[in-house]
Amino acid sequence: MRVFAILRGSVVNSVASEQRAGRRRELPRSPAWPARVVCPLVVVVGLVLGHGARWFADGLAVNAQLYFHAFRIDYVHSPWVLAPLRFLSGAVLQYSALASWSCACGYWCARAGSRTNNAWMAAFSLCALLGTVLTTTSVRLAQPWFFESAAIAVIHPVVVKLLFILAPAWIATRVVRNQFATLVAIVLVAAIGIVLAWILANDVGHALTFGCVIEISARSGPCVPGDLVGTGAALVLTTLSGLMVWDAVRRPCAR
Repeated sequence: MRVFAILRGSVVNSVASEQRAGRRRELPRSPAWPARVVCPLVVVVGLVLGHGARWFADGLAVNAQLYFHAFRIDYVHSPWVLAPLRFLSGAVLQYSALASWSCACGYWCARAGSRTNNAWMAAFSLCALLGTVLTTTSVRLAQPWFFESAAIAVIHPVVVKLLFILAPAWIATRVVRNQFATLVAIVLVAAIGIVLAWILANDVGHALTFGCVIEISARSGPCVPGDLVGTGAALVLTTLSGLMVWDAVRRPCAR
């Protein structure tokens, strides 16, 4: 009897899963967005996130090296031991922002159409990875001795991009394409992205000025203000996340 009960339970579960899959397949799909809208969005935001990720990674690398280089066992019982909490908390906000913005990019790549979303994701990944090949950051220009190691200069920024830009974007694309994304999750990701876009606007602005510092700009001409660039980037990222919520609300398949 116990064997029959187990078999009966497995059959009921399989039937229920098939019914859920059938209901999911029957959900109407909203029309995809045209490629001419998604293409510039993917390219611009991919470049912004690539530069922002490397600037965030460079700042964390310098702060960590300064802390561990100056650490002494006598500092354990002093307030100085709390120093890493300050730059680690900043890194958490920065990397969370990268992940939320990347999820928004993955959403729009999925909305570009089932035949081209992989191509748009490949273009986004290429921009995020190769967008900083010919440029530098103000952190590296001001303190080049912190980046003499290949692990800090190359490997660390690439790992940050893989974990907090490419992985969230690809996961979001697959989730949206398979209609597993809930409206609550989309709104939460968008809210995090919008709030952090304005909190980190100055940081993103410094990342996008391509290492423009006072000593260098005095010899090479005027430097674009980082706060102005950061405000523009925050507007772009806010628009990206806000339109994602608007599109998710109007989609008939959003749950």
